[in-house]
Amino acid sequence: MAGFTLAVLLDAAAPAWIADPGPYGEVPATHADAYVPDLVPLGHLDLNPEHMRRRSDGEVVLLDVESVRPDVTGLIDLVTLPAVLRHAGHQTSPDQVLGLYLDAAAARGATWTARSLKAALRAYAAATGLESLHGLDQ
Repeated sequence: MAGFTLAVLLDAAAPAWIADPGPYGEVPATHADAYVPDLVPLGHLDLNPEHMRRRSDGEVVLLDVESVRPDVTGLIDLVTLPAVLRHAGHQTSPDQVLGLYLDAAAARGATWTARSLKAALRAYAAATGLESLHGLDQ
């Protein structure tokens, strides 16, 4: 899996599908700061309520994680999460979603801060042409 790590991504050119390669470099850089360079980024890419399950202890888990491409990060899942939660009947503010994400990431060893995560989200949106972060960047 060495070819799919953040370390490889940091040295690679922006993928062809990236709308603006300039801010794209900040996306893997912020990830490398928050995680270890040998991390393989995973993305869901099909996030919806049918792919969520609640464990008996109440924790929500995702099923069907499908991407190990190093140019796709979990950020798009984070951007999608507020809409998925609303669709599943949970009214959750952007601040609450960020807090949940930061707590879950920290529990798994990541060192995101609210500031660095918001910077990564803004860079991702600028690089990909994403029109809205649904308040997650505020």
